[in-house]
Amino acid sequence: MSKSRTTFYTGLVIIVTFGITIYAQWNEISDAFGWNEAEYVTYAEGDPVVHFVNSRDRPASAQNAARFIPFEFDYPASWDDWPGREGTTVFLTGPKYRGADTRMLMIAPVMLTRPGAQGEQRRESIREVMDQIATSFGGSSQDFQLLSSGPQMLGDRETTGFRFAYLERPDPGEGGDPMRLFGRGDIVFPAEGDLGIYVIALGTEAAPEFFTSADIDDDPGFTLIFDTLRIGEAELAHGKAAE
Repeated sequence: MSKSRTTFYTGLVIIVTFGITIYAQWNEISDAFGWNEAEYVTYAEGDPVVHFVNSRDRPASAQNAARFIPFEFDYPASWDDWPGREGTTVFLTGPKYRGADTRMLMIAPVMLTRPGAQGEQRRESIREVMDQIATSFGGSSQDFQLLSSGPQMLGDRETTGFRFAYLERPDPGEGGDPMRLFGRGDIVFPAEGDLGIYVIALGTEAAPEFFTSADIDDDPGFTLIFDTLRIGEAELAHGKAAE
């Protein structure tokens, strides 16, 4: 065998051995930090779900008890439920990917209409202040971008809301790279009364599926929540009613 061919095969063996070593070490590192893609769990139709009911049994102060509004929905069993302070707000987080959150959802009670406003009057009351609501939501981030504001659809339900994106920067001293988040906010009212819910849905660039806020509409996990959401006594008693 010629010297050049021997050198070639020797080099090839070194490269392959080095590659196998790096691959093994990377797998160990990935396992330690939960970065392996095999551990990334997303929801698919037919997977186990959890039925959430916002009932009066959840503890609340007298002030917040007056703001109680019944609602219910299904969410993927792979998500985590973090009940908010005094039982008035619900937080959900989806599965992590490479140690970072991929999906987040918040539902909180809200009252923004003029007393006695109904139908289109009620929606117009919300439209008048929607930009202010969106700006207030993004006030803590210098990188907040309001992409749109006005009527939109949450599942098959008409709402008034906004689309946005912002950059979440790590706290000083923590290190790490900024993360882009995409989201939508919706004000949802039941068929009766002036108290509704404020829904914020967030997807992060940590999830391979998310590139814009529109991707939230196509995500099976968010779709499950939006399609099963019922709000108010009438909807809970008779199924979701179209306004």
